[in-house]
Amino acid sequence: MNNNNNKDAERLNKLLEARRRAAKAFHERNKDNEVYKQKQRENSKRVYQKDKERIIARVRANQRRIQELEQLERLNELKEQGLITFEKLTINDNRELLSNLEILGM
Repeated sequence: MNNNNNKDAERLNKLLEARRRAAKAFHERNKDNEVYKQKQRENSKRVYQKDKERIIARVRANQRRIQELEQLERLNELKEQGLITFEKLTINDNRELLSNLEILGM
């Protein structure tokens, strides 16, 4: 039984890979075709409009994550310079420190 599942999974993977290659080849043949480009633009707009809220939320979450990483890098630089220490800081202390740095524009 397990052998059949492996064969089915292998066939599925081969089929999916063949589809990917065909789609990539189709795109390569048509990437300079204006009609194809316009259809791609229209499809992108349709997908965006359909999931607009989810896409915007994902972009904002990503921007917040990047901003927090930048702030943590700055905190680490201050720590390495000996200007601050992180001894006995709680999670709330870290959040407060990050928000204070954000207010200061650091």
